[in-house]
Amino acid sequence: MPNFKPVWILAHGERGTNSQVFASRQEAHDSAAARFMVWTAPTGYDVDETDDPVTYFRTSELGDVSYASRGCTSPPVKEESP
Repeated sequence: MPNFKPVWILAHGERGTNSQVFASRQEAHDSAAARFMVWTAPTGYDVDETDDPVTYFRTSELGDVSYASRGCTSPPVKEESP
């Protein structure tokens, strides 16, 4: 199953990312939307699938949280849908 990276659309359609990778498309979307609301350079945002390992999770209370900041060496394993 793929993981997901938040993407910001910059001038001339350039797509920018950072080191964040989320287990769900929704987490990556919410992260991209939150940053889009406070940054001035992006003109939009999106989500890309990736095979990179998950590095962050997102909650409505805490926002983006790094697994490393929680003392975790790796995120929980995603369970496959039946």
